[in-house]
Amino acid sequence: MDLPPAAAVLDIGAGGGKLVEDLRRRGHTGLLIGLDMKPGAGVLPFADAHFDAALLIRVLLYVADPQQALAEAWQVLSPGGTMVVAVQGAAHLAAFWALFGSPEGESADAATRRQLAPWLFDRLDL
Repeated sequence: MDLPPAAAVLDIGAGGGKLVEDLRRRGHTGLLIGLDMKPGAGVLPFADAHFDAALLIRVLLYVADPQQALAEAWQVLSPGGTMVVAVQGAAHLAAFWALFGSPEGESADAATRRQLAPWLFDRLDL
């Protein structure tokens, strides 16, 4: 992930904050906020377009409404901001596909683009 050192970054589902700590240790000087999402948590407590990057690393399976979590992350991103969504491990990936649809004969990357692209394009001002 190539972030400018002064980028404002929101780590959604930060747990113990290891990613935020690692970014700071590697010289990141911008705003770094780690927020641990609780199951069923509501709206993110930040203004629209507040962050340059939103990170959702291994968190979508633990929120009540993954699409709402993505929508809220998108809302707090600045125009041109970066959203990073990651799943890890076979069980986590299988649960992701159960939520968003299975790849059925296409690569995982292609299936991810297929599932997320319509959601993202609905929110872009093109």
